[in-house]
Amino acid sequence: MSRTKRNYYDLAERRIDTYASYLLNNIITFNEAVEDLLADPIVNNFFDKNEIEVILSFELQRGCHQSGGTVQ
Repeated sequence: MSRTKRNYYDLAERRIDTYASYLLNNIITFNEAVEDLLADPIVNNFFDKNEIEVILSFELQRGCHQSGGTVQ
């Protein structure tokens, strides 16, 4: 992977992490996060809807287990 492509991939991952944080803090809903990330051209270049949903679900479960909460 070229350096530029790798930088954009890292940026896409950071944006997904940001939205996962928004979800954990109840700032937005799961569907809003998925829609916003799909609308982001950088994220959409590397991840499809299914991949975004899987990543966000994993991050939600991981975040809730670390905080002692439950996934709703």
